[in-house]
Amino acid sequence: MKEDEKKDSESGRNKSQTPALEWLAAAIGLILVLSSIGFLLYSAIIKQDTPPDLNVVADAVTKTEKGYLVKISLENKGGSNASQVTVEGKLKKGGEDMETSSVTFAYAPSHSKKEGGLIFAKNPHEFQMELRALGYENP
Repeated sequence: MKEDEKKDSESGRNKSQTPALEWLAAAIGLILVLSSIGFLLYSAIIKQDTPPDLNVVADAVTKTEKGYLVKISLENKGGSNASQVTVEGKLKKGGEDMETSSVTFAYAPSHSKKEGGLIFAKNPHEFQMELRALGYENP
C-alpha cells in the first residue's frame, strides 16, 4: 500500500485529504484579505483629497429656562477632515444683526455629520436666522 493511501486509524480517511470545511474557511479568509487590500489600494489611488465642505443646518428650536436652543447639524461633505470648526448663528431683522451665537466643533471627519446647539436670548422664530461655518483647522 502506498503512503498516501494509508488510512488514518482514528478518522477513517486518507491523511492527505483536506476536509471541505477547511477549504471553505481558507477561501473565505482569502476573499477577506484580498478585499481589504483592494479597498486600501482603491482608497490610496482613487480617493480625492478635497478640502472640507462644511454645511450647517438648523434642526429644531427649543425654549429653555434662559432662552432658546437651536439644535444644529454640521455636515462635512468634503474629502478632508476639519478640526476646531467654528459655527456662527445670527438673528437678523431688516438686514440688521439682532443677536449672534457661536459654537466650536472639536472635530468633523470627512463625510460625517455632527450635532450641536446655539443658544439665543431672543426667539429665533421672530427673526431671520443665518447659519454658517466661520473656519476650521487642519487636524
